[in-house]
Parts: sequence; structure tokens; C-alpha cells
Amino acid sequence: MLSPLYRVAERAGRLVTKLGLKLGEAAGANGNHIAPNGNGAKAVSRATSTTARRTTATSAELIHLTLTPRQVPMLVLLIVGNVALIIVATMLFARATLAPEVILASPGPVMATLSPQELSTAMAAQFPTLQSVAVSTPAPHSGPTPTAPPNPLSLGGTIFYAYRSAGRTNLWAWILGRHVPVRITAGPWDDRDPAISPDGTQLAFASRREGAWNLYVLNLQTGQARRLTTGNDYKANPAWSPDGQWLVFELYRNNNLDLAVVNVAQGGEDFLYLTANSAADYEPTWGGPTGREIVWVSMRSGNPELWRRSLNDSEESASQQLTFSSDVQEADPVFDPTGERVAYSDAASPLGLVYVRSAITPDNEPVEAGQGQHPVWSWDGSSILSVAPQENGQDYMLAAPVGQPGLAQITYKATTGHIAAVSWSAVVLPETLPGEMATAAEVTDGALWDEVISAPAPPGSNPPFSLIALPEVSAPDPRLSDRVDEAFNGLRRAVALNVDWDFLRALDEATVSLKAPPPPSLERDSWLKTGRAFDFAQGAVDQHWVEVTREDYGFRTYWRVWVRARVQDGSLGEPLRSPPWNFRARFSGTPQPYDAGGEFFAAMPPGYFVDFTALAEDFGWLRVPAEKNWRSFYPAIMFWRFEHRSGMSWLQALREIYSDDEAATQTPVPSPTLSPTITDTPTETGTPTRTATATRRPTNTPTVTRTPTVTWTATATRTPTPTRTQTRTPTPTGTWYTPTDSPTPSLTPLPTYTPYPTYTPYPTFTPPAPNPAPNP
Repeated sequence: MLSPLYRVAERAGRLVTKLGLKLGEAAGANGNHIAPNGNGAKAVSRATSTTARRTTATSAELIHLTLTPRQVPMLVLLIVGNVALIIVATMLFARATLAPEVILASPGPVMATLSPQELSTAMAAQFPTLQSVAVSTPAPHSGPTPTAPPNPLSLGGTIFYAYRSAGRTNLWAWILGRHVPVRITAGPWDDRDPAISPDGTQLAFASRREGAWNLYVLNLQTGQARRLTTGNDYKANPAWSPDGQWLVFELYRNNNLDLAVVNVAQGGEDFLYLTANSAADYEPTWGGPTGREIVWVSMRSGNPELWRRSLNDSEESASQQLTFSSDVQEADPVFDPTGERVAYSDAASPLGLVYVRSAITPDNEPVEAGQGQHPVWSWDGSSILSVAPQENGQDYMLAAPVGQPGLAQITYKATTGHIAAVSWSAVVLPETLPGEMATAAEVTDGALWDEVISAPAPPGSNPPFSLIALPEVSAPDPRLSDRVDEAFNGLRRAVALNVDWDFLRALDEATVSLKAPPPPSLERDSWLKTGRAFDFAQGAVDQHWVEVTREDYGFRTYWRVWVRARVQDGSLGEPLRSPPWNFRARFSGTPQPYDAGGEFFAAMPPGYFVDFTALAEDFGWLRVPAEKNWRSFYPAIMFWRFEHRSGMSWLQALREIYSDDEAATQTPVPSPTLSPTITDTPTETGTPTRTATATRRPTNTPTVTRTPTVTWTATATRTPTPTRTQTRTPTPTGTWYTPTDSPTPSLTPLPTYTPYPTYTPYPTFTPPAPNPAPNP
């Protein structure tokens, strides 16, 4: 709109300039008689010369006129007038076309407190010509803000978290600003799923300290914990109501996960059941704009999705699906302190993404808010805290301002073990903890097993250690290195105690021969050769005594192994809360699972399971990632393989049970074919004949001698006469190419398992020490 005014001003300026030039020319003609300093002759001559040039000059040359003192004031006046004309036109145009958003950008003290309707009325009264213009709120600025985002570490308060170390999971507290965290529960059991109350005085959690999973409440002022629920049925994942009087939680009943509500003051088994759907419902959170909404994860659509229900609706049929994303596995939802936003993680994401979506307008797309698992809000709602799991057992917590995931900071990093669920409160625990928390803070963890060298070798022996037979273990070669056999025996005993049957009694492989060839496309430097690895029986997976869940970290795929408990009354194990991976879907005839190497089950398998992967890691046995070609090559899946590397390289581990010469002179992998290699031009071997001389000079054809020629390379012959050729090394006993059949577990009670004298099922508590507990 300003361009036409500028063009008008420009044309007016040109007109005025031409007029000024004409006036200047006339003034110059009339002023020829004026001669400064009396030089009249020179002035007349100069005027005459100028007049002659003007008769032949072009219009462009007229611009370079010589001005006289009388012409300068007139031209200055014309220029100033032209500039003033442009400025006045610009101001009039800006006043006539000023947008209402610009006016609202800096309202006065009174208008800033008005509602949108009152603001629209005030605008219409002040600017009558804008009554028909709709007043809109300016869009939030997406660029840098004048103030820096909040620093999560400066918010203070206490972070409560579940931490697994030395074979058990207990609750710990990290007071922001202090050097080390402190343990607040201890015992030969598992405590997890901490949830701080809105007022910061009580900590709800799940525990199996009395034989089955139930809910407990820890009073942070007295340090005493009390049992809230009873019974053997699994109960876990509590979440507080905004008023702090109720807890919503997940429970296992009728072979399915459902949601229920319990009064914190009363407790007991007087539950209010919220769901009764045939699909699994779990991981609830309580909040919403009115404080009367429940959001949870459900398998009703065949994939983990978020669902919501208002407590004002008495019927479960009023529940609504909140997310519709088949490629995302929603997990761990949590309301912010205002109840207007929900944060959750994607359990299927290789990057462990955390999302935030609106609870008021669910149609809005979720926003990426960070990375990790088990996200929680800071007590003021400005930041999100999550757990970044690591395969080496050094998990750490990340905290980032909402909307600024790139500013994540490491809040705490564990030295060993894994961090589970977390909860953040503004409360700050005192230096001296009260009650049971003070006792727990002084407890130290004991070792789960002791390494005992059963067959010590003399000093300087080569190799220094040997392979030890595993008692009562069925495998092609049931031996392991003397350095790790106690760790295996301890794991075997722990699994038998937790599932009530001897899962590790039958192995597909333990130790294999040093010269055993691997399956095609797999590395021959297998840890099975070092005596520090084993393959559990895959037949248990086919019979659904074992379920496998998939976990992706970056570019690697890992597997978590769950072993079904023999007793299914809730006293052993827990129900699955992640759909297992179906490897058999590759043969369903559908292209997508064939290319993906399988697919997730559309429903949770019923029953109680024990996390075998976690138990194995307690004893130093770590799972291995799948090979890159696992989707198309079954032996590369590797969910059955567990290794005990102890920080050693493969060659170092190999030289513990083999001499230096044996480890350095491994036979190369032979050809997988049994027939000799056929060259382009086969050598024809004739019938041997007698000859008096022997030719010493090598020739391309075999020399005819009195005896058959001995050839050391494989040749193709036309006669059935066998030749002495280098044959393929036969596969020694112990190869892991084809897994052996394993016995199917039976529901009948197994024979009593003899405890190993070197293993204690759970560590014995150490008496309280005067010094604080070390950093876990």
C-alpha cells in the first residue's frame, strides 16, 4: 500500500526539480551582468559559452548545471518540501491501516486485565471504524525469549526413585543439592513404583516384602511404612488423587490387568473397580482440569494406547481412546500439577522419546519433550524428569525444561545397577532420617556369590584355569570356565527359587569346541568358546513357558526374557505389562511381519512371569544384542544367549582356558561343502603304469609312478578311484548350529533342588555402620 504513495511523491519531486532547473536557467541568463570582483568580461564570456552549450546539450547534461548563490536557497526549499510530503503520506497510511494485533501487543494497565470479550468492546469504543474487525490473540512467539528457560536443577526438592542393585530393588531419595542419594527402604525383597503425595508427606509404593505384590504407604515424617492392601493378587503402580485421599492402581484379577481405587485412610480390600475389559489396562494416572479424570494404558485396540475416563461417568463404556498411533507404544502416562497436560514415553522407540499432549484439547498433536523412560513432572510443572537406561547398568536421570528438550541435564548417574520409576516433590528430607528410613540408610549390600577356583593350577600354568562340569545340567558339553561356574550355579538357584522349577537344568549350549564352526554370517569368535556363555533351551519358548519382549536402544535390538512361574497364585512373579514379540508371525503370509522379523502380540499373555534377564544381570550374566540380519536369519536373533565377560576381551577370556599356542592357531573356518572343489579344468588322473625313472620337475599333470600319485589338493576325477584329499573337518561335538531339543517343563512338582553351599539366596544385612551408605 505504500508503493503508490512513494511513486506519487517521486513524480511530484521530478516535476518540482524540472521547474527548479527552468527557474535556475532563467536566473542564470538574467545574471550575466553580475561579475564578482568586477570581472564582467569573464562573466559575459562564461554566460555566452554556457548558452551555446545548452543549445546542443542533452537532457541528462542539464542536471550538471552550475548553481549561482541565488539558486541554492530555492532548491533547498524544494527538497525539504518533497521530504515532508513523503513523511506525511507515510504517517497517514500507517494510522489508517494499523492492525488490531499490533495494538493488543502492548495494552495499557487497564486493557491488560480485560477478558477477550471486554477487550473487543473497548477496542470498538476506541476505534469505531474497527467494529467489524475480529479481535484475535497474537500467536506465541517461537523464537528466543527475553528470559532464559528455568534450570531444573535449581528447583530443589527431592527425587524418589526405585534402584536395583545386588539382586533386589529398593527405594532411594536424591535431595537436589546434596552429594549422594540415601536409601530409604531395605530388605531381601523388592520395593518399587514410588509415588509422592500432593502434600509431600507420604510416599506410596509397591512391595513384595510379605510374599506378594501389595501397596504400602511410607510416612516421611515418622519414617514408618504401613501396608495398604492385602491378598496375593498383584497390585502395583499407584497414583495419587489431587486431594491426596485416594490411590488408583493396577491389579491382576481373572487373568487380566485392571484398574481399581482404594481409600488411603481405610485401605484393605474394599476396592472400587474402574475397568473390567478383557484387554489389559495398566499404568494409571489421576488428574485432569477438574481433578476427576483417569488416564491409563490399554491394549483394547491391540496396541498400547492411552485411554481416559471421567469419574463423573458411572459406566466404563464412557471411556474414550486418547491416542491413535499404531507405531507408538504409549507407556507411563502422568498428569502435570495443573492437570492440563499428560506426559508419556514411547516404549517402542529406539530413541526412548517422551511426548507431551494436552488433556483439554486431545485433538492436538503431541509434542516431543525429551528422551527416556518413566517421565515425571517437576513439582512446579516447568520441567520433565526421565530415566535414560544404559546396557552397562549405569542408568542416569535427565531433566529438561518443557519445550526445551535440547537443554536436558544429567541430574544423577548411578555407578551400577538400574533405575526404575521416579517421583519428584518439593519436600526436602532432613539430614537425619526418622524411623525405618534411618535404619535403611545404614544398610550395605552383600555379594550374591563368591568366586571359588575348584581346580587351581600351579603358578605359571598355561592355561591358568580349566573348564568345570556343571552338576545335573543337560547340554552337549555342560562345562563352564572355573571363573564363572559359581555365578551360573547361583543364577540357577535364584531362578529355581523365583519360578519354582529348574529352568537352567537343560541348556542348548554351554562351552563349545575351539574349532567349532559358527552358523553362516555369524562371527566365529563366539564367547561360547571361552566357557563364559550359555544358551538356554529354546524349546521353553515354543511351549510358552518363556516369553520374550523386545527393547530397542539406538541401532541395537535387545530381548528381555520372562520365565513363567509354576505357581500362578500371585506369590511368584508378576504379570507382563509389555506385549511380547511373536517370532512365528514371519510365517503368517503377511509381508510386513515377514520383513520385520515378527510382530508384537495383540494381547498380553495371561499368567505370572519372572524377569530372567534382571536375575541374570544380578549374577553378571548379560544378554547380547541381536545381529543386524536377525529379521531374516533366525540364528542371529540371540535372545537365548547370555555372557559373563567381566570386562575382559575375547582373547583374554580364551587364554584363561586354552594355552597360548591353542588360542593362536585356531583352524580357519572350513568350507561348508563336503565335496571337493572342482576347478575350471579338472586334472585327469589316468591308470598308474610302471616307469623306471621319476621326474623331479613339477608339471601341471600328475607324474606316472609305480604307486598312485599323492595329491594334496582336491581334484575331480573321472574314475571312482578315491584320491588322498584334504577333507572337511568334521563338526565336533558342541557346535551351536542346530539347537538341541529340550524337555518341556511340566506342571508337576519337580524334585527337590539341592542348594549349592557357595550360594546364599539373598545377602545378609550388614549391621549399621557409623558412616553413611556409599553412593549406589
